[in-house]
Amino acid sequence: MLLLLRTMTSYGQGFNHQLLLGYWNFQDDKGRLLFDSSNYIPLVEQRKMTFYGTQANASDAAGNLLMSSNGIWIANATGDTMMNGGGLNPGGVTPSWPNGLPMTANNLFLPYPGDSNKYALFHHTATFIGSYAQALDLFYSEIDISQNSGLGSVVQKNISIIQDSLNWGIGACRHANGTDWWVVMMQDSSDVIFKILFTSAGISSITTQSLNFLPVPWGNFSQLSFSSNGNLFASTTYFPEKTLPMDSSNSSIVLLDFNRCTGQFTNPRTIKLTDTNYLYGNSFSSDGKFVYACSSNQIFQVDTDNLSVDTVATYDGFVSPVGSSCCATTFWNMYLAARKNLCY
Repeated sequence: MLLLLRTMTSYGQGFNHQLLLGYWNFQDDKGRLLFDSSNYIPLVEQRKMTFYGTQANASDAAGNLLMSSNGIWIANATGDTMMNGGGLNPGGVTPSWPNGLPMTANNLFLPYPGDSNKYALFHHTATFIGSYAQALDLFYSEIDISQNSGLGSVVQKNISIIQDSLNWGIGACRHANGTDWWVVMMQDSSDVIFKILFTSAGISSITTQSLNFLPVPWGNFSQLSFSSNGNLFASTTYFPEKTLPMDSSNSSIVLLDFNRCTGQFTNPRTIKLTDTNYLYGNSFSSDGKFVYACSSNQIFQVDTDNLSVDTVATYDGFVSPVGSSCCATTFWNMYLAARKNLCY
């Protein structure tokens, strides 16, 4: 499964200089991509932290890796378990996946507003409800990187801040004040979005808003993406016409305007991208001119001004190892690499 990587200029969203990759078998080699503003270096390494679907890591402003998580535990900069960093995401499917949770877009590190020593991790697991798995909690954990000789310690863990039937996927955008954060998550079988205002006081408020788009999916999971200036928001959805979400057709991307001051979403536009495949990742271009989304076989580009759609890439059939029946390097999530010209 190929992770799509883009180097972007960011005004609203933060930064990351390293991306950790690798399958969930301990014996397999893992990967690391080191980024600067114009280039990247791929490295092969052995690492304790394995990933299956859930992945997050954070670097400092100089590009040094601080921490990473696979939804089960948090690793410090040395790759060992951070102090009090075990036992994330209690309940649900977590006990069945000790080497890393299989969900996507459900782990998010953020720098703590107004405190350079602290970071927040927003995270969730899944619980089977009938034929599919929902997220029933959004959890919050807090890390103080100054503790344990600079390797950090988890000082709060698994604080449930939302209890509801939720889709997979967590998104975040800098508040217009340059310090606080908006953190968002979608309700299942609904167009309702939860909006968390995260400030120097912690979780300042939790509000909801109906986004007024159709169709309303059930069992959906999506990356929740904001443009680099924070003015646009994107999520993927589908027409729930068949028995299972993965069999659904008419998959679409939903584009909305976002106000970083008030946290309000407006002007919903639903753009159908494919009749036959479920959509996975989505991401904006650096200037917000385009938003991208992918199925496993195609990458679509949408012009955010006129909503025209182009297919810009098609899976070429490559498998790894070469000549084997495993594994197809098809498209999946999109991750943002290091960005320059940060303006908070």
